[in-house]
Amino acid sequence: HSKIFPVPDTGVVTAVKEWCDNAIDVDGDTAQYCSRYVGFEVDANGDLFIAWTRVVMGVKMNDNVFLPASELREKYDDYEGLVDEINEAVGTTLGDAFQVAVGAEDPGGQPLANNKWINMVLQELYVRMSTVGVVIGISIAFVVLVLSTRNLLAASISVLSIACAL
Repeated sequence: HSKIFPVPDTGVVTAVKEWCDNAIDVDGDTAQYCSRYVGFEVDANGDLFIAWTRVVMGVKMNDNVFLPASELREKYDDYEGLVDEINEAVGTTLGDAFQVAVGAEDPGGQPLANNKWINMVLQELYVRMSTVGVVIGISIAFVVLVLSTRNLLAASISVLSIACAL
C-alpha cells in the first residue's frame, strides 16, 4: 500500500480504515479479513472511530501434549500478566483487553479439544472433586464404623488404614 505508518494522530482512523478496505488475506478476501481484527463505528457527530481491536498471538504449545495443570497455570498467569501490562499501558479508550484461547484451525470458534486453559481448569476441578470425595467417604466410613463397632479406637485405626491405602 502507499500509506506509510505511523500517520499523524488526526488521520490514524481514516488511514487504518483505508488500509482495512484494501487489505488482502491469504484467501484473497479484503474487508472481511480486516473486520475480524478492527471494528469501526460512527459517533453521534458522524465521525468514524475505532470501537475495538483484536490482537492475535500464536503460541508454541504442542496441541498433542496435555501438560499438567500446574505448568499450564504458570503459562496462563504469564499471559494474564501480559494482558494486565497492556491494559496499564494503553489506557481505557478501547476498554480493557482480555485473552481468549481458541483452536488454531478456527479463530472464530471455541473448540474445547484444543483449548489448553479449559483443560487446565478441568484438571484443577477434578483434583478438588476427588479430594472432597475422599474426605466425605472417609468421614462416612468413620461414622459407620463407630456406630457398628461402638469402639472409637477400632474405628480410628480402620479409617487411618483406609486413608493410608489411598
